[in-house]
Amino acid sequence: MPCYINLPLRWVHEQPAWTDWFVNGRIAPELGLDAESIALPDSWHRKIAAQFVDAGLSCAVHLPFWDVDPSDFDAQKAARARDALQRGAELALMYNARHMVGHPYYRTKHAEKIMDTWLESSCRIWPELPRIAGAPLFLENTYETSPDAITALVELLQEDAAVGPGIGVCFDVGHWHSFGGKSTPEELDPWLDRFCPFSLHLHLHDNDGSSDQHLGMGTGGIPYDALWTKLDARKKRITATLEPHNTEAFAASIAWMDAHTAVADALGWTTLRMDALPLAEIEKSIAKE
Repeated sequence: MPCYINLPLRWVHEQPAWTDWFVNGRIAPELGLDAESIALPDSWHRKIAAQFVDAGLSCAVHLPFWDVDPSDFDAQKAARARDALQRGAELALMYNARHMVGHPYYRTKHAEKIMDTWLESSCRIWPELPRIAGAPLFLENTYETSPDAITALVELLQEDAAVGPGIGVCFDVGHWHSFGGKSTPEELDPWLDRFCPFSLHLHLHDNDGSSDQHLGMGTGGIPYDALWTKLDARKKRITATLEPHNTEAFAASIAWMDAHTAVADALGWTTLRMDALPLAEIEKSIAKE
């Protein structure tokens, strides 16, 4: 399996050179969907998907998550969120996605939800998505301060034999550090103990603990060396997506991967030809965000 790098499809629509950048660098994209990109016509998505197929690149899809909470307290917002997620799964099928990632949001920025109510509402949408896309779904921690809710939801969903390709966990270590308030190697253990029994995908970026900064790996406070040691001890096979949000973070993450060959090999990472990647041009697109 390849190691992916995040690519919002909105960026591709605004700056088509993004597609060439990923193709030239032989980068497998995890395509980010939002309200703007899911509203684009199917013909546009098919054209972009064909470019990745022609280049022999695998794609993954990150389902919409900004203001997309299928268990929102407001029933109308929850219904709109479910519609957006279903559309995202339909697009994942179009891109022949290897996997999808979604945010179930047990904890919001302000409060936790009632567990039974949250589980019931979550089950109205998440089991449908792997069936629609024909691809596994990883559910990601965001504001959660413990692994318990995500674990409970995945366990419940796995009881449904009709889910299809399956549901696992996306452990976002940046969220674990910033929103979850965790920082030490010992604090990784409860999360890995709960998540490792499932199929596990990682989102890799860094921060200083104050906010979700999406820095390059190794430039913040996340104990990455301890993370890999603990995963190795558990003999856990994983996949991963790098999530830099600017070219400095991108370069730092590439340097980290190139310096940690055992991790890179385990994740299917291939050293990128940096001379093929016009970072200055891409930085102009990122600066618009």
